[in-house]
Amino acid sequence: MRRSRHIAALAAIIVLGVAVGKAADQPNLDSSRVPPPPQATTEESPFGGPPPKKRGVKGAKCKTAQGVCAIDPPQPIGGSCTCSRPDGGAAQGSVEK
Repeated sequence: MRRSRHIAALAAIIVLGVAVGKAADQPNLDSSRVPPPPQATTEESPFGGPPPKKRGVKGAKCKTAQGVCAIDPPQPIGGSCTCSRPDGGAAQGSVEK
């Protein structure tokens, strides 16, 4: 009689454990209804929206009134640069693509 109580209690524990294990494997239906968070953009202009098109683009040529020369390392497009002139001076220009 005592053994049958222990066996019944052990069987109930096993059945309960299996039921809890199966319930944990099933996905929670309520959590699938929550929409994912919106993706944040990594760069934005100060007033919202996408960044300017030429941000981060660098050029390797300097355009002056006398001509074009190569610059190293590349600099942001539209920035100021200098090229050496044949007479030994420097000419101011802007960085081009």
